[in-house]
Amino acid sequence: AVFDARRGRLLAQTGQRLPLDVDRTGKREQDPAALIRALSTVAGSLRHQVGNRWAKVRGIGLATQGGSAILVNRQTGVPSTQMILWNDTRAFGHFHKIAARFSPRWWRAFSLRDEPGMGLARAQWLREKWPRLFKDNPLCVGAGEHVYFALTGEWRQDACHALQSGCYDARHDRLTTRPLAELGLPTDFFAPLRRGHETHP
Repeated sequence: AVFDARRGRLLAQTGQRLPLDVDRTGKREQDPAALIRALSTVAGSLRHQVGNRWAKVRGIGLATQGGSAILVNRQTGVPSTQMILWNDTRAFGHFHKIAARFSPRWWRAFSLRDEPGMGLARAQWLREKWPRLFKDNPLCVGAGEHVYFALTGEWRQDACHALQSGCYDARHDRLTTRPLAELGLPTDFFAPLRRGHETHP
């Protein structure tokens, strides 16, 4: 949607549904390329609707699914996997194993939560399912990071996604590598943290 920044008046709106791939195993996936195509299509429609006023657009806001996971090439951003959504249940077995391995107190010491983030379980599951992909030192990102990289060429995640990934030190507002190191995952497996909510041209 496009809004008049001073009055909050709606100037244009559009939408596009993304196909969802599901099955009885608990799979919930989407195509990362479809996400970028949809963004381009929606932006084109909005631009057409507002005409000359498009040149006056000064910023965009993105809200995306937290907890989604895509393995990508960290240099090019090209995905190696589909986007596994937050409600995909195939990694739950790994979640329970990780939760049993570390006490609630251990997690609480940095995350202020009593259990691991589902992203860690998903990372373990991905490594087990596609070990060959891990030979190239992929980056694990969510929908927000994937779109942010497409727009800016930089990898950044917000604190909420980092918390769901299981690597957020909520006490000090920074990423922590403790869970990754304990689980034998690369310590740079997740995107760097965005500092605050600063704008990015």
